[in-house]
Amino acid sequence: MFLINLTLMNHWNWMKYLLAFLAPAGVLAGMVMGGWVPFIPIGFAFVLIPFLELIIKPDPLNADEAEAELMSKSPVYDFLLYLLLPVQYLILFLFLEGIDKSNFVEILGKTLSMGLLCGILGINLGHELGHRSGRKDIIFSKLFLLSSLYMHFYIEHNRGHHKRVGTHQDPPARGTVRAFISFG
Repeated sequence: MFLINLTLMNHWNWMKYLLAFLAPAGVLAGMVMGGWVPFIPIGFAFVLIPFLELIIKPDPLNADEAEAELMSKSPVYDFLLYLLLPVQYLILFLFLEGIDKSNFVEILGKTLSMGLLCGILGINLGHELGHRSGRKDIIFSKLFLLSSLYMHFYIEHNRGHHKRVGTHQDPPARGTVRAFISFG
């Protein structure tokens, strides 16, 4: 069913997209192992990654428009993206199932890690998939947002913010527009 464009795969290092599974793997390890392990993804996200961004130069070899178009049509990228949904719900189940068996420190670490994952997968992926027009993408968008209990975002963002962006009727821009106009 999935035909892979080998030319694209050789030219574009698609393996880097597997890095999207690092955060879920770390959170999963924290849910299973407990103790101080649930705090590792928090340190990874808020200490290690920002530090690495300071010392590693950006890759100037981004995909051009033609390559980006080929990637958007390749099922490999969508498969990796959609595979994150069952991973998200598995980890959410483990979090909810094991929270009553944890001490305060584990509860704190697991809650922070699950919140991090809900932001990374639930909200970010739900947001990006919500911009697509396919029915499957919209269903996945809503399921990702559901894991964060943030489904109203889909409607307000796409039917509210994108129709009224930068105006007084746009809730996210309201304060910005007001501040900009008062200085203008």
